Amino acid sequence: MSVVGGKIRYPYVEDGEPAPWVGQRMTLDEFLDLPDVKPYLEYEDGVVRQKVSPSYVHITLQGFLYTTMNQAAKPGRRGIARAAWRFATPDWAPTPDVSFYRRGRVKLRNGDPPDEMFEAPDIAVEIVSPGQTAGDDFVLTVRELFEAVVADLADFADEDNDDAEAVPPSASQ
Repeated sequence: MSVVGGKIRYPYVEDGEPAPWVGQRMTLDEFLDLPDVKPYLEYEDGVVRQKVSPSYVHITLQGFLYTTMNQAAKPGRRGIARAAWRFATPDWAPTPDVSFYRRGRVKLRNGDPPDEMFEAPDIAVEIVSPGQTAGDDFVLTVRELFEAVVADLADFADEDNDDAEAVPPSASQ
């Protein structure tokens, strides 16, 4: 624990120990005032939840996805992808593993995107790790996910009248 700017910061909650706010009911404003901890906290229907601590494979896949999305979006400056970029709506504040926002939806502050967004991303990816569950409707293979992301980025390019084409790296074939 450290104090930064008058706020107590819990940089990491030990594996197996939930953050002290997990399961508590609170307002969105109270949730947004909580310190940043890892694994990340999320807010759903007024209750604080904590994500599962990511594995090495999870982190590696997350890095690959946001790097690939940024590379595909770079021609024509179609948007930006970031890992663990929380967004907040009145009843929900998840931290997707990877988020992508189209150009124009991200308001830069001093040349940098904000730490939190207040609108849902155009693309949100949640990597299902051991210990997590997801409905069958939400589970894609890595190849299906990549193809879906490339298709979405191509649609964004079409909307921007940009002829750039996103091509998957040869390693994914």
